Amino acid sequence: MVKSINLIFITISAGVFVFVPLIPFVIMIIKKRTKAMLLGMAGFSIYGIVLKNLVFFLIFLIPYIKDSLSINIVIYSLSIGVISACLHLLVRYILSKKQDIADTIAFSTGESFIQCIYVGVPVAVLNLVYALIVNFGGFEYIGMTDKLMPVLTSLINADYTESLPNIAYPFWVFAVNWLTLSIFNNNKLLSALTEFALITIYSFLSMQKLFLLNTAYMFFLVILTVFILIIFNTKKRRGIHVENLKLH
Repeated sequence: MVKSINLIFITISAGVFVFVPLIPFVIMIIKKRTKAMLLGMAGFSIYGIVLKNLVFFLIFLIPYIKDSLSINIVIYSLSIGVISACLHLLVRYILSKKQDIADTIAFSTGESFIQCIYVGVPVAVLNLVYALIVNFGGFEYIGMTDKLMPVLTSLINADYTESLPNIAYPFWVFAVNWLTLSIFNNNKLLSALTEFALITIYSFLSMQKLFLLNTAYMFFLVILTVFILIIFNTKKRRGIHVENLKLH
């Protein structure tokens, strides 16, 4: 059986991974801002699914580098931060040359939507499906061995706090993508450095299994980003109001 507290947090994380990206996705469709959103979806698919996996696959073919990354968590976290930031910068730069990506909300929504699906389905949704099947005795009917099922169940029951970063992750993804894209439109190098720092911290805390601290870090960034967004929109509205007064 999967513990009740684990099942609750797994259910919440699965729900967050589904609905957090889905709501802004639907809003962008209603507002007819799908062009920039689709471009963002394509951007993450190229950068996050194809290029990043390909680069790490090639890196791990080199024995010395593979051993160094496997042993040293700091180096591994830094490498994830560097590679992610550089590839993301490259893809965004190429896309910006082909198409205007000034609509930061729509573009980052597209990126975040695909990223949440890519991470959330195997991490949260499949965990929930497995946990429910275990608790309802479903594996007895498909012949799963008695030795394998306790091992898999023990992984889910190991530490309920492990699911907490999954609850924060979709919000954090939207915050990182919007924040770095907003910076990208003004200063590309600063955008890459910001993304490098944010991803490195997340990777390090994840590798160290500091789940509570990682969750606090992610929600802090989300709150900070929302605060920045409010200030940005307030200044933008004031600027428009001043321009209208000048015209009159």
